[in-house]
Amino acid sequence: MEFSSSYAPINDGFSYHDKVSKAGAKMTVPEYYCKHHAASGTSEEWMHRIHNNQITFTATGKAAATDSVLKAGDRLTYFRLPWAEPAAPSSITILYEDEHVLGLAKPAGLQVLPKASFCQRTVLGLLQAYQQQVRRLRYPGSQQPVPVHRLGRGTSGTVQPNEGEVDVAIGPVSYPGLSSGLFAASTTGKPARSLFRVLHRHAGSTLVEVTILTGRPHQIRIHMAALGHPLLGDPLYGVGGTPLDTVVSGSRLGAYGDAGSAMPGEQNEE
Repeated sequence: MEFSSSYAPINDGFSYHDKVSKAGAKMTVPEYYCKHHAASGTSEEWMHRIHNNQITFTATGKAAATDSVLKAGDRLTYFRLPWAEPAAPSSITILYEDEHVLGLAKPAGLQVLPKASFCQRTVLGLLQAYQQQVRRLRYPGSQQPVPVHRLGRGTSGTVQPNEGEVDVAIGPVSYPGLSSGLFAASTTGKPARSLFRVLHRHAGSTLVEVTILTGRPHQIRIHMAALGHPLLGDPLYGVGGTPLDTVVSGSRLGAYGDAGSAMPGEQNEE
């Protein structure tokens, strides 16, 4: 499912938080920001922000002064004034969702978390809109989803949770050459539940641990494909948990569980 949300021409600004370390103790506020955040402004720009009351002591909310001397443990908040963000994609594709987790695909050009010139036009910003417009109505009491890992702004791909549950039903579907059909993700199939946990992420693959709570044919293969991540080298199931149009030559399509006959011991499991 694709979700889109329009962006405001100007965002709401953004607050950046710092905790002063021992190395920053005894510095004045402008000295601290010029040393630790030189890429974000010149000395003159930081002085202007201080005079404009954009930097405060977090604990008290009191505006910092140019001659305020810092001590270790002080917390500072810098409020960046609202600005017009660069153009960015305004939609994401929801690949999987339940009351606990959500998996999505982001387009290239969309940043995952606020940084630099992007604050509102991010995956996080779209997830916040999705929570308010869709998710809280679909799953009352659900919490705001947040990304658990990042893809580069110029990269397209999936943003998935580190662990979760899949409850896609599994049953026989029509398939050429098989009179009794092929087991796959199916809205008319029997209930199926799997728990997954990411063990390690590689450049082109991810190692996961899957616990099946039911015993459907090819449950792990189908459920991982339903999440948008088919098993590496799987010749049969594609994204969505449905059969690929063409089965790779040499695959054991006629083996137990590939067609309408369940594997031994699975015929009567619910």
